[in-house]
Amino acid sequence: MAKNIFEFVGLPADHRKKIFMAVKHFDDVNPKADLDIFHKKVSFPMFGQVKRDGCFAALVVTLYGEIAIYNRTGKVNTNTGCLLATYNELTLRPGIYLGEILSSHPCSLEELSGAISPNRKAALSTDKDGCNQVAVAACLYIDFFDHISLGEFERGRAERPYSERHAHCKSLPSFNDDTLTLLPYFTINGYTQLIEFADAMIEMGQEGAVFKQDVEWLCTAKDWHQMKIVRGIHLDLLCVGFEDGSGKDEGHISNLMFNYEDGKIVKCSPGRGWKYPARKELFEHAVANDDESPVGKIYHVAALQKSSKNGVLRLPKFRERRDDKDEPDF
Repeated sequence: MAKNIFEFVGLPADHRKKIFMAVKHFDDVNPKADLDIFHKKVSFPMFGQVKRDGCFAALVVTLYGEIAIYNRTGKVNTNTGCLLATYNELTLRPGIYLGEILSSHPCSLEELSGAISPNRKAALSTDKDGCNQVAVAACLYIDFFDHISLGEFERGRAERPYSERHAHCKSLPSFNDDTLTLLPYFTINGYTQLIEFADAMIEMGQEGAVFKQDVEWLCTAKDWHQMKIVRGIHLDLLCVGFEDGSGKDEGHISNLMFNYEDGKIVKCSPGRGWKYPARKELFEHAVANDDESPVGKIYHVAALQKSSKNGVLRLPKFRERRDDKDEPDF
C-alpha cells in the first residue's frame, strides 16, 4: 500500500486529522456582503487569483529528493508517472508545492479526477465513454499557487503571510525562469472590484476566483483565510411570494419565493444590488400589490450549486428582474 503524505515525509501516518487548508465559498463566509457587511476577519485590500478547474495537488519533495503528488486527503494520486518524470528532471528544493493538477488534453473535471484517483485500480482506457484517459494522464501539468516548507507542513502552520510565501516560491529554481507556473495574484481593494474580478475569470472560461487575506497558512482553516467565487447555477424563476424581515430588517424584503422544478418552491434572499433602500421599496410594492410588485415577475436567481441528492439549490439569491423574459425556466 502506498504511503500517505505524512509517512512519505517521515511522520507517523496519523500525525493529524486535518492535512491542508481548504477554501470556502465567499457567500458562506460573508452572507451579508451585498450590504457591505463582512466577516470580522475579512478586510480589504486582499488578493484575488484565478481558480483553475482542476484537482487539488500537493507536490511533495522530501529532504532526500523523493517526489510524489498527493490529493487533499493525503493519498497519492495514480497515473502521474509522466508528470513525475518531468519534475524529477528539475532541481526542486524540499517542500510542499500546492496547486491544481490539470490536463492539456480535453476532458471534464470528473474525467480528470477519475484518471488520477488514488482509489483507481482499473487500467486507463483510450476510449472510456469518449474520453482518452491515456492521453489525459500523458498531458498532466500543475498550476501552483502556494508553497510551504516541510517544517511548516509538519507543524500545520506557516506563520509567513501569503505574499511572502508566494515571493519565496517565485524565487525558487524552475519558478524564477517560468519553467513551472506559479499563478499570479492581484490586489483587490473593495467588494465591487472583487465581484468584477470573479466575473471576469468566469467569463474567460475559468472555474472562478479565489480571494486570500495576506495571512498565515493554517492546516485547519476553511474560513476567511481563503474564499472562492465559482461558476454557479443561474435560473430565471417566477416569483410567487415574499417575506418581511424581522427586527431592524422589518419592512424590508427578507426573501422572495419562486416556483422551481417538480412543483417545489425555493426561498431566495436578496443578492447583488439589493441594498436596504431597494429592499424597503420592493417590500412596499409587494404589500401594495401594485404594478411593481415582485410577485408574478421573473427574476434572475443565482445559487452556488444544486444538490445531487434532492435537487435543492444551495444559497440561492435573487438578483435583477428579467423584464426581457416571457417564460420562466420552471
